[in-house]
Amino acid sequence: MINDGLIRLQKGIQELSQMYNYLPFDSDNVLPLLLAHMPDRLLPKMVKALVLEMHVARMQGRLQGETAEQRFQHFIQQLSQPQNMLQLLEEYVVLARLLVEAIDMWVDYELELLTRLCDDWPEIQATLNTPDNLGWLVEVRSGQGDTHRKGRSVAILVWSSGFHLVYKPRSLAVDAHFQELLSWLNEHGYQPGFRTIKSVQKASHGWVEFIAPQSCTSPEQVQRFYERQGGYLALLHALAATDFHAENIIAAGEYPILIDLEALFHPYMRNEIEWQKQAPAVRALDYSVLRIGLLPQRIWGNDHNEGIDISGLGGAAGQLTPTPVTRWADVGTDTMQMRLEHVEVKLGDHRPTLSDQEVDTHAFHSSILTGFRTVYQLLRQHRQELLNKVLPRFANDEIRCLVRATGYYGILVSNSFHPDILRDALDRDRFFDRLWINIEQDAHLARVIPLEHQDLLRADIPLFTTRPASTILSAVTVRLLRISLKKLAWMWLSAIFTLWMIRTCHNRNG
Repeated sequence: MINDGLIRLQKGIQELSQMYNYLPFDSDNVLPLLLAHMPDRLLPKMVKALVLEMHVARMQGRLQGETAEQRFQHFIQQLSQPQNMLQLLEEYVVLARLLVEAIDMWVDYELELLTRLCDDWPEIQATLNTPDNLGWLVEVRSGQGDTHRKGRSVAILVWSSGFHLVYKPRSLAVDAHFQELLSWLNEHGYQPGFRTIKSVQKASHGWVEFIAPQSCTSPEQVQRFYERQGGYLALLHALAATDFHAENIIAAGEYPILIDLEALFHPYMRNEIEWQKQAPAVRALDYSVLRIGLLPQRIWGNDHNEGIDISGLGGAAGQLTPTPVTRWADVGTDTMQMRLEHVEVKLGDHRPTLSDQEVDTHAFHSSILTGFRTVYQLLRQHRQELLNKVLPRFANDEIRCLVRATGYYGILVSNSFHPDILRDALDRDRFFDRLWINIEQDAHLARVIPLEHQDLLRADIPLFTTRPASTILSAVTVRLLRISLKKLAWMWLSAIFTLWMIRTCHNRNG
């Protein structure tokens, strides 16, 4: 299977070398860079079944070696024999299909990435300031985030000169219009000013300037960082944004950079509207700045643990998962097994540092308030221009609609590789029928479940999109009731209330 995929990939690379006079990679050496992605594509699907078979072999006395490590190596050697692998795949027929599909999607994704790189390279050079001495492509980091749409994911490309380039397999129209909005605020006098990033837009994909985390060199830079975060808080609130947790922000010196803008103008669905009508307190929270995900707040807490904070402004390092998660233990031995453990949550580089030392966010609450107030007043002062000229640019941009929590999908995908449901396709289909649980309370999901099921069978995270000027969810006729672009009048009132609350809390705290 892998050999067939490599042959098809090599043939595609050769065709590219004949089609283009210049390739931004070495056609003779790029294949090993792409092959490095294969373990991440295949092992998660295989490992549970392989570990089970290893335990069976150990209990039956079929593993040779004096130590657990030697017996593990013997199992791997036996598995490398074609007849043994064939026998395993004949038992786990669903796994066999998954592996074939994964290899096909891997080849399609890699060839699509290289083809788009070649097609767009002149524009990339002109827009993103590539160095004259680019060097050779030395790394392709795919799998930067979840996979959608048949195994596609964000990738970071690295050349020997140190030049980095971010590839996103989706439309970047909303990203580009957000950068225009930041420039508009800067032009209308916002200080200390937002940093904008460059991108190359195509209909179905795009290339983005790589932003590396950097440390601040003075307290004044840290102060400006938090002023900008306060400004973002006001702006994102006006745009009905959500999902701006720690992983979607990079602290580049004194500039916070938002790196995932798919969840701007996030719509409310019918069940949410109905629930808000019945619970005014819930409505107040849903329409407040807390919805954005920037402000510190603890989630998943209970009587036994305090939960965790993964917010864009909070999210300190060293936090443990509130509930145990599965981890592989005794790796590389014939006693390898899964255990439930509390593990440290990896959140990224969203918090500023001062000379590489951690900074206390609470010490800069006044800076956050200043930034919020400044941007809010600018939006209010230029409201008509914002509504009539700036925001309409977003009307037909593709935005993401989070029908369910992404983490829930991830758990379903991971558990769908259990050996007990890799022998019969019907068993795996029935496993994904868990999507129907509580459908009485969330009846609107009934129309999207077939599409969720289709994506999950491929081990993709389901992705649903809409547009700010639309009430249609992707290709499904699910009504989404009044997109946020039509709610700006309410948002201004909500922003005034939120600002009053923040100032009141500030005054009470001295």
